[in-house]
Parts: sequence; structure tokens; C-alpha cells
Amino acid sequence: MKKLCHIILLLLLVEGAACAQSAPSTNMGRDFWVMFLPNTGGTHQMPDDTCSLIAVGPSNATVTVESQDNSATFHLNGGGRAVHVCGTNEEVRGRAYHVTASADIALFARNAIFVSHEVAMIVPTRCLGTEYIAQSATAAQGDTEMLGFLATEDSTVITVDFHNWLGNRQVPSDIEVPDDGLLHIPLQRGETYILGTQQPLSNALYTWGYFGGKTVTSNGRPFAMFQGNSAAHVPITDNYRGTHLYEQAIPLSQWGHTSLLGGVGEQQSYYVHVTSGDDSNMLYFNGTYAHTMSRGEIISNQQTPLSSNVASQPYYFSGRTGVSLLMSSYGASGFCGGPASVTVPSMEHGVREAWFTAEQFVDYQDNYLTIFCDTLCAGGLRLDGQLLSLSSTFPPNWDPEIQAYHTAVGLGPHHLEIDSGTFVAILYGLRNGTADSYANAVGMALDPYPRDTLTRADTVCVLAPYHWGPFHYADGELAASGTYNLEGKLFDPDTVHVYHLALTVLPSFETVLYDTLAPDDTLHIADTAITIPGTYTFHLTAANGCDSTVTLRLASCMAPPCVDLSRPYIDFDHPVVICTDCTEGSVSSRWLFGNGSVYTGSPLRRQFHQPLPDSIEVTLRTCNRRGCCADTTFTVGTRVLDVWFPNVFTPDAGENNRFRAVTTVEPVEFELTVYDRRGQVLFGTTDPSASWDGTSGGTPLPQGTYVYHWFMRDAHDYRRNGAGTVTLLR
Repeated sequence: MKKLCHIILLLLLVEGAACAQSAPSTNMGRDFWVMFLPNTGGTHQMPDDTCSLIAVGPSNATVTVESQDNSATFHLNGGGRAVHVCGTNEEVRGRAYHVTASADIALFARNAIFVSHEVAMIVPTRCLGTEYIAQSATAAQGDTEMLGFLATEDSTVITVDFHNWLGNRQVPSDIEVPDDGLLHIPLQRGETYILGTQQPLSNALYTWGYFGGKTVTSNGRPFAMFQGNSAAHVPITDNYRGTHLYEQAIPLSQWGHTSLLGGVGEQQSYYVHVTSGDDSNMLYFNGTYAHTMSRGEIISNQQTPLSSNVASQPYYFSGRTGVSLLMSSYGASGFCGGPASVTVPSMEHGVREAWFTAEQFVDYQDNYLTIFCDTLCAGGLRLDGQLLSLSSTFPPNWDPEIQAYHTAVGLGPHHLEIDSGTFVAILYGLRNGTADSYANAVGMALDPYPRDTLTRADTVCVLAPYHWGPFHYADGELAASGTYNLEGKLFDPDTVHVYHLALTVLPSFETVLYDTLAPDDTLHIADTAITIPGTYTFHLTAANGCDSTVTLRLASCMAPPCVDLSRPYIDFDHPVVICTDCTEGSVSSRWLFGNGSVYTGSPLRRQFHQPLPDSIEVTLRTCNRRGCCADTTFTVGTRVLDVWFPNVFTPDAGENNRFRAVTTVEPVEFELTVYDRRGQVLFGTTDPSASWDGTSGGTPLPQGTYVYHWFMRDAHDYRRNGAGTVTLLR
């Protein structure tokens, strides 16, 4: 599907010679093409309504109206209003009218019956286009939703694409369309074609009909498109009916990206259809991002994400690229009354001067004018020569440079002009303030503005904010690279800037790294010194300049050193100790002993020789396959597993009056037995702290020599035993 920027450039080539080369300042021209759509039809047909052309302007002008079988002339007095009645709706429906004037005029088409009426501003021939997106809304049951086409050149082929913005073929049952969803309509100059359906879509409260959002193009020849309904279903209920819409469509090349709505008379609510003219179009509602739209997509303020009645206060819609608003108001209920609808002018198509007329269709009708402009208008915005007082009534997040004015106006003609800046204006007609409405865009430039193309290639980090000219992307909006296109007059009365931004969105990285840290080592990252294994998070700048998050999971380079000894000490009887490196993942072991000896391997069998020191210090350096090494130092004690007994003791003395064992270690198993010369057991114990007092069964034994035997086992299962004699003295 073509991008809007491409369409704009194509139309500049086609129409550049015909359209004004300076900023359009009025809504006027000298050559127009007009056709009327049926006002009411189906079960509500009223063929005797009146279809008229109304001309207003500053100068005397002779206006000629030509149709296929008739030609008429009427005269406009400068500053006045002139009306030409074309006939009843039955007589004029589908007929082409070519209107020319000897001086600039603003031309309006009126389609009216007693309580159902509409006035449409007509686009000058020089400003017609070759591509449109329909703004139709669904019709009431039994009535007709319509598009009207008028060729201004021979050999024109108009194509209606019945695919919606989702790419789905969407065709009403009462229209024959080829399987490809493309309806081709060949026309010659002055020929018309009315495409209508009486098949309302479901859930008509919020829908926009079969034609809404559909693209209509030609084979490069400019044509006029009109859109409407025979009776309104706007989009409320079947009780609200009227001429919902009769207006001339604005070419897609002239859509803007900023539109404003304001209060109208005593209206309480407004129903708004927002249509996108481009893909990836970011829509903002009152300055807040609402939705990203596709070309031809339509959303309503009755739907998510807008989900709000637009009440009688200013509202602001804007898109990155072209958008169009179709606004409907409603008041009192009743057959053939209530709603009015208008395609809201974009601020990018403001004018310096506009001529228009307010109409009187029924008794007690009020007409209102709503104007939006920039602060330059405050220097002199005049209605019929009277200076208007502007007011800022916008929400706080609006651009304070925008001003609004709302006033009641009488019957026309009227002249609205400013000294500097531009404005857009909408005229409303309301019966009794609420019912039988009509609406008309009267302050709107119909020429394409001269365009100044600005291009830029740039980069931005993903989801980061970005600003250039009118491009303002907040955090989280930019997720993909692409070419972003935007046109905006930005209240510059002379030029529309067409921006082409080729934006490369650079990735930010979220990386998880795994590493090891050797004991006593320090790792420096950014301004952080790390000495302890753990999980650390760093926000760094990657090589592409984008913020990146690095999570470092830092483990110890190797497991803590582990040593297993066959025994914690050595003694004279057991001078050998076996040292085993039990460190997890160890592949090499180096043992350094206190005397300077170095050994490798594990397990290591080490025998010590006399004389033994009090203790021996040993350092193990253990290494794993990654080359990480760790040291640990431990001590091997020297101990003798031995026992001593006295060879003499005196039970009656103050000292040395007991016979007991003295051990070098605390045994876990111990036995001591004393015998007489005949082998009779005199004393026995398993308690290494117990002693013999020289008695047997409580009877003191005589002085003499006695035999003893002992056994001892330590915690490492080393065992010793022996025998000896002891002398008992009295």
C-alpha cells in the first residue's frame, strides 16, 4: 500500500502547475464541479426537496451553471449572496453541474427539505485529487449509504477498494464487486456515478458503514467525490434520523495531522470518527497517545482507546501523519431531525480569509460559528468587520498558542478575515438549539499548500525518546526501524513542511555474563571493585551508544581448598601421615613443608624422622582445569602415644600414695590390671584417671613387689600395651 508521503509527491507533480504557488488565503475559486446525492430515500423518500447552489464573495461576479442539457447564469453582487435553484432532489440527483465564475467566489451546495437539510462547501476544480479515503458512516435500516463520483476529464477510471484496513474484503450484498475486491468505474468528462448500499453494518451505534475508510483512486485524472446518507444513522439509534452527511470529500493529499473540536450551541455530546491516511500513524487525543492506526482505519470516541463522549468543550486530535475527523452531534430525538455532521478542517489547512453564508431552513433556527486559530489571530480576527475577542479554553496539556472563538451568527453572507496567521472555522445550524442540524466547514484552505520537503536520517536507541521538528516520541514508543513521514503547516501560513525521517532504531542489550573470581583477586568494572563472588547488575553504554544492562554472575574461581589428613599428628611409633587434596575440581597439588621441602601429587605419603619438631606447617596449592589456584596452610602436630607408671609408691605417705597411669593423649579405650606373684588380680580399671591404693577387697596388702599389665587405644585407632612391676612400701 502506498505511503502518504508518496501520494503527496505524486500529486505535486500532477497538480503543481494548476494549484497556487503561494499559501492559499481563502476558500474561493472560479471553477467548480458539483453533484447532488439523494437526500432521503428508501422508506423515507421525499422527492420534492430543493437543491440549490449558493455563491458568496467580495466582488461582482457572473456565475454560469452548466449541466448536460441546460445552462443558466446568475449574478452575484460583491459582498452579497446569490442563490441558484437547480431543482428538486428527484430532478437533480446524480446530475453533474459545472460552475464557473468571472471572479473568485465561495460556492456551497444546499440540499434541503422541511426538517432534513445539509450545506456543503464545494472544492474548486484546481484542488481536486486522484486519491480519497471515504468518510461515510452507516445508514439507518432501509436507507442508503452513498458515495458519488464526478469525472472532470475524459477516460477517467475510478477504482473503489473494498478491503478494509485489516486487508479483509468487505462488500455489501447489494453491490457486485469482483473477487479481488476492486470495483472499476469508467467515466467520461461530466459523467457521474452513485455507489449506494442499503445494507447497514451490525452494531450501527459505533460503525462507519461499508464505505467508511475505503480507498478510492483514479488512473491519474482528477475527479470529485461526494459522500453521504439518504437518511442518517449518526451513529446513535433508529430514532435519530436526518441528512447525516452530504459533503464533498477532500483529497487525501490535503489531509492534515491536527484537528480540533469545540462546543456547538446547546449540543451535549459529539460522536467522532477518526480516519488515518497512513500506516503506523500514532493518534493523540488531548495530547495523550491513544492508538497507532493503519491507513484507512477508523476509530470512534465510543470505542477503546478513546471511549469518551466528546462533550461541548474543546478537544484535540493529532496524528503523526494525515488524519481526518468526521464529527456528528446530536440533540433532541425524533424522525428526520437531530444530527449534523461535518469533516473537521485540519489546522494545517487554515486560511486568512473566508466567505460563507448561514442558512434558514425552518423557523427558530440558530446558527453558530466556531473558530480555531493560532495566537497570531489575537492581533486581529474580524467577523464582518468587527474585531472578535479570543479565548483560551483548552485543557492544560494543549498548546497555549492555539485560541478558540465561538459565536452565534445571523443569516449570511459573512466575511471572516485576520491580519496575520491562519484560522479554520465550522458553521452549525440548529433548530431550537438541539434538533434539525446542519454543519459546514467554511474556513478551510482547499488548495494544497506549497510544500518544503525536509529529510533526515538518524539513529535512536530502542524505546528511548526522540525529538526532531514535529516528531516527538516518548519513552517506549519507538520499537522498530523505519521511515516515518509527517506533514505539518505548524501554523506557518506559507508552507507545509513534509518531513521524511529515516530512523534506525538501535538495540539496547540485556546481557548475562558468567565469570569466576579467584580468592584474594579484585575485579574492576566501571567504578566498582568486586572482591566477593555474587550477582551484580551494571547499566553501561554499549558500543552503539545505547544503554545496556549487564548482569554479572560471579562465582569463585574454584572451590575452597580441602585437605584430608590420615591423622592430625605424628609420634615416635607412627611417624607417617598421608595428605590428600580433596578440593573439588582439583587437577594438581603442590605441598610445601616448613623445612622447605616441596612435593607434588595427591595423596601424598610423608614420613617424618627424629628428632620430631613440636609441629610441622604445610601449605597446599591446589589448581583446577581453568588454571585457577588457591592456597591453604595447615599444621601437623607431633604427639607420642605413650603411658608412664611409677615403679614405687607408699600408700601411707602424704605424697606418691597411689599407683596410676600418666598418658600423653586422652585414650578412647584403656585397661589397667594389677596382680600378685601368684597371678591373682588385686586391682583392675578401664578409667585412665583411676588409681590403686595398695589394698585388695579393702584389706591393706603387705609391702612387696607386684606385677601390672596395661592396654590403650587413641581416637585414630592407634594401640599400645605393656607390662611392668611396682614396689609397695609401708
